[in-house]
Amino acid sequence: TIFHSTSKLNCQTYWGTYGLRKIRKLSHLPIMAIGGINIDNVNSVIQSGAAGVAVIGAIHRQRDYYLAAKTLRSAIDNANSPREKVTCIHT
Repeated sequence: TIFHSTSKLNCQTYWGTYGLRKIRKLSHLPIMAIGGINIDNVNSVIQSGAAGVAVIGAIHRQRDYYLAAKTLRSAIDNANSPREKVTCIHT
């Protein structure tokens, strides 16, 4: 995972944004970041090379799920500028 996460209790390694940048340099494939990502750090995660993020707590721990998701998406879009926007798939 990128950061400590309460939903991934058995994780032994936290890569952080430094590790994410190192992985980005080694791979041409899109990287989805997971683990401890929230509104306070999503910008640095995207700027460090993640194509997108997977979150649980960043939305689930908020009172208004819709607003939390919308705010997080806006932060991701802003972090991506001027890079290509991440496509969101709705089911």
